[in-house]
Amino acid sequence: MKHFSLLIGRKSRVREQSGITPKYDRFVVEQTTGPRVPNATVHQLFKNACESGDLDAAADVLALLESWQSRRTYATADQRQADLGYLLRMRTELEHRRHLKATQANAA
Repeated sequence: MKHFSLLIGRKSRVREQSGITPKYDRFVVEQTTGPRVPNATVHQLFKNACESGDLDAAADVLALLESWQSRRTYATADQRQADLGYLLRMRTELEHRRHLKATQANAA
């Protein structure tokens, strides 16, 4: 059996890293606080918020999706166009529901 002991008063030979050097900054990946949420789940969240009448929450979800889309890379331009088209339909749906809500409020 091996015995371990500590040498008190001696300097460590292990070099501490003072931080990441600028040369390697581009390789640092930020860790997310949780698992990634699939786009389908977020789209369903938008749909549920619209159907329940919570248009502020739907607008927040749409803003989140738009920010994701702006940072996302696509393999082809067609994929990007399809995603933009879907976001445009979502924006149109939100504006339509806001218009209906305002019309119903004015009629009452």
